[in-house]
Amino acid sequence: MRMNCKVMQHRVPYTLIERTSLLSSVHNVKPECLEEYIKETGENLLRVHENKDHLMELVGSWTTLIGSNTDQVTHLWRFPGYDGLNQCVTTLLEDKEWQRFRKSQGSKVISRSSQILLSFTYWPAPEKKPNQGRIFEMRSYDLT
Repeated sequence: MRMNCKVMQHRVPYTLIERTSLLSSVHNVKPECLEEYIKETGENLLRVHENKDHLMELVGSWTTLIGSNTDQVTHLWRFPGYDGLNQCVTTLLEDKEWQRFRKSQGSKVISRSSQILLSFTYWPAPEKKPNQGRIFEMRSYDLT
């Protein structure tokens, strides 16, 4: 299975778009499974992050504190453009340990969604913030 991300390109001037993109993955977790989900996910996402074959960098993972679904977990990944994302997806589909993990997580989540995020060159890139507090705000803008 190959993912064709080139379809996602829009009419925004390419000089304003960063070459490195982000992938936001949101999981709505069953409340009774949240603690186990966080433990297992932390171990597996760290393994993917540390594997240089995957070309994705885990920027951060967090749970939702305020909002309509406080059993929600967000993971933010950085990848080198659409080709890098395609290569990572292909590598993960061939990773038996990742496939076992995804299958086991299926019983713990209600739904999963993901979104490719592109930032403008004049905005600072999101960075890991160890030891700088535990509250973050995530915003998106519709420029249409």
